[in-house]
Amino acid sequence: MMNKETPLYVMSRALLKELLKKKLINEEEFHRIDAENKKTFNK
Repeated sequence: MMNKETPLYVMSRALLKELLKKKLINEEEFHRIDAENKKTFNK
């Protein structure tokens, strides 16, 4: 498995952080979505 994060994953995580900061998602949602993004983008 690759340890290097892809640019798309990095961008998705930045967007998630913005959503969390603006309280549009909560901490649990952040972690759940981030886990899915890791599987999707870091193949």
